[in-house]
Order: sequence, then structure tokens, then C-alpha cells
Amino acid sequence: MSEQITIEEFSKVDLRVGVVKSAERIPGTKLLKLIIDLGKLGERQIIAGIGDFYSPES
Repeated sequence: MSEQITIEEFSKVDLRVGVVKSAERIPGTKLLKLIIDLGKLGERQIIAGIGDFYSPES
């Protein structure tokens, strides 16, 4: 198990919350292509290895 980080180290992390606008499976893989709306920062495309746990329809 890894060590815990300090509050100073955690304060350096840049976390963002977004809304999934669309999701599609990448054929032949466990990957999903997600379009995420980050508000003022615009939309971002993310490839996530979550296809074994989530379907694009959910």
C-alpha cells in the first residue's frame, strides 16, 4: 500500500468536474471515448479504459 500524501501535496492537485455529453465504445477494446463538458473550459475528449464496467448507454 502506498503512503498517504500531505495536505500540501494534495493542494497542488487540479481536480475538475464535468458532465459527460456523449460516450461511445471503441470497437475491439475495453475503451470508451467520452466527450466531457467542463463549463467555462469547454469540451474535452477523453479515452477511458472503463468499457468493462460501464456501457455507453448508461
